[in-house]
Amino acid sequence: MDNNMKHISRQSVFDDKYAANLLLLWAHLDNRSLWYELIASASNLSSTAATISLTWLGDLARSEIEFVKAIGLLRNYSLVEEMTDQTGYATHPVVHQWAYSIQTDEHKTSLSRLAIIVVRLTIPRRTVKGYCATQIRLLPHANCCKKQLDRGLINVSDNPGDATTAFTLGQDSGYLGKLVFERDLLHHAVNCIGNLYSEWDGLEAAEKLYVWTLTEQENTVGREHMWTRHGLQLRAIYTTQGKLDMVDKMFQRVMQGRERTYGKDDLRTLNAMSALASLHGLRGNLDAAERLYIRALEGFKKAVGPKHEQTLFILYNLGGLYPDRGKPDDAEIMCKQALDGWMESFGLYHPYTLDSLTLLANLYMNTRGASEAEKICIQVLEGYKGIRGSEHSSTLKAVHCLGSLYSIQGKLEEAEKQYKQALNGFERLLGPLLVCTFNPALDVMFDMGEQYYKRHLFSKARGYYNRALTGYENSSVDQHPRCGFIRKRLSAMD
Repeated sequence: MDNNMKHISRQSVFDDKYAANLLLLWAHLDNRSLWYELIASASNLSSTAATISLTWLGDLARSEIEFVKAIGLLRNYSLVEEMTDQTGYATHPVVHQWAYSIQTDEHKTSLSRLAIIVVRLTIPRRTVKGYCATQIRLLPHANCCKKQLDRGLINVSDNPGDATTAFTLGQDSGYLGKLVFERDLLHHAVNCIGNLYSEWDGLEAAEKLYVWTLTEQENTVGREHMWTRHGLQLRAIYTTQGKLDMVDKMFQRVMQGRERTYGKDDLRTLNAMSALASLHGLRGNLDAAERLYIRALEGFKKAVGPKHEQTLFILYNLGGLYPDRGKPDDAEIMCKQALDGWMESFGLYHPYTLDSLTLLANLYMNTRGASEAEKICIQVLEGYKGIRGSEHSSTLKAVHCLGSLYSIQGKLEEAEKQYKQALNGFERLLGPLLVCTFNPALDVMFDMGEQYYKRHLFSKARGYYNRALTGYENSSVDQHPRCGFIRKRLSAMD
């Protein structure tokens, strides 16, 4: 293999430097799966990224024929092989490590950045058919990008006065000229990979990438601009983890920055208003949450129309809020409007549609009866299993929802089975520490305590109540209405 690597290095320098450059870029991606679209997205979807990609990879970045030729050359030297399912190509770990080790620090920095841009531009929008499968395929490449970030190779804030950063790749080594990266392009790319992790429950990885982006922007363009651009993604992670104290502080900065920069009626301000309403809802400030949601809904309807994604999100959130406000009829109206919009845009088997169906099932449990709710719960569960697998948090939430239905029906043993399946799944997914701050998992613990309490299994009930209460309190959600309820239950069992 050493001989082959020497030959390919020499051959690529004098005859096909782009094939060698592909191998060098591949060293910053996962070695087990490379396909043409992963390389081509950068040149097809962004003019700025296309300039960078074409500088490094030439025509193979925009021509599948040239890409296959380059792969063929690498295969001739036994450095690349076709994957068994014929969906792409793989390279041996030794080759992968060798291609990384021969690069200078400048090369590593530059190609790490290009790899991040390539991965980001391959992430599909949720409106693209089969987007879940592509996202799953990209996660190993995202892991490689995150490793480069951990090594400190991605930082661009060392020269805050420059809007771009450039690294010369010497002609004498067979590489090409300069790769010039716009700082904002890199910030956005890292942020989007954080979104990918968040979508697939990689909360710690997502948090790290969001914090990196925010820190970089604070160092280069100022704190106010930083928070207005990317603060909401980090807010979503902290809210999911129950770190609401951090969210409170963050939101003061987000709202102030957006109102100063864009005005009260701008879409970016309306987005922040909607997110703040969500925070009020988690805090139990339902009056404030409803007022902000209604203001945001009116703003979005006027700005982007009643069927736009942002409008539908507000309708969905109001549908979730109104039951706690004692307005089940209004909740059903909001939920159905959101559901109709998602169905029209994406069809049944899409997360937005399935989320709205879950909300509708929860409403029907308390209004129209268990039979209709059960039918919807099973439909949602099968839908999530199909598009995201049995271990995704959305699927586990659907399992929990079905357990809640069984509990209402008095089928307590069946409910226990569903609750255990959901909680065990969350524990496998998140680990023993993070699961204790993950609100959906805490809700399962609470419901398990409830169903054991109803069966007079007080020892088991006490254990789950205490776990839920500790989690809610440690997550800075002491105002959560369940905290007081749990304390009353625990006192009643003493």
